[in-house]
Amino acid sequence: IEKKAKNITQNIGDANGTTANAGDVIEYALTTSNYGQGESKNTILKPEQLSDVLEYADIDLSSLDGGVYESSTQTIAWNKHVTIKPGQSVTKTFRVKIKDPIPQTLRPYNQPGGSFDMILTNVYGNTIDIKLPTTVLKTTETVTTALPNTGPGEALVIGAGLTTIIGYFFARS
Repeated sequence: IEKKAKNITQNIGDANGTTANAGDVIEYALTTSNYGQGESKNTILKPEQLSDVLEYADIDLSSLDGGVYESSTQTIAWNKHVTIKPGQSVTKTFRVKIKDPIPQTLRPYNQPGGSFDMILTNVYGNTIDIKLPTTVLKTTETVTTALPNTGPGEALVIGAGLTTIIGYFFARS
């Protein structure tokens, strides 16, 4: 079994290792070959796991080439039995469209191949990696040169406020 990927939008025949943009359509081709001496009868093709790809893309349900998409497991399965003669292959294709805008959920220090790493990693015999453009991680940071200035005046105001509140409740009781 092997996989190939094409970027239809950018007209790239081999999209492995390339960078896809928001809105690009990627077509995956899954090939199952029979290199044996006899026919492979009543063969069920291996299901395709898409969890990493679907973090950043939506599947085109009209392009499943006879497959059935199961949303709970994020897999495509081809349940129809096929016969593959010696030296022949069966190829199934499907397409995904990169989300626009691309979710910027990059986790710092994440290892390539992990979840939310801005790479569409897909394994079907071989590994296909399609990178996504990243922006700077969104962080909130304020640089100050000194701590806020709180001196005796602020301390007197806070002390007077506390004394007033405590005195009120003491007098009330």
